[in-house]
Amino acid sequence: MPTITAYQDTPNPNALKCVLSAPLAVPGGAPAIRSYTSPEAAVRDPAAGAVLAVRGVKGVLISAGWMTVTKDESASWRAIKPALEACVGTLQ
Repeated sequence: MPTITAYQDTPNPNALKCVLSAPLAVPGGAPAIRSYTSPEAAVRDPAAGAVLAVRGVKGVLISAGWMTVTKDESASWRAIKPALEACVGTLQ
């Protein structure tokens, strides 16, 4: 199971790069780099769907070894980070 090993700030205060211990599974036919802004768009990508289900998350860009998560402006990274860690820890 992958874990988040580090967080890296981005120029956007509402986006945070999450360095992963292992790549997230790529669903069949999906590109290695993929981006979603709604759970409906990620319906065939379980990893992205799980991340988008975290309260306050409004977008995710996934690549090999990292993902960048975008949050709603009113959401707090302090609340989102533990939920992301728990979520990623359940993924294959």
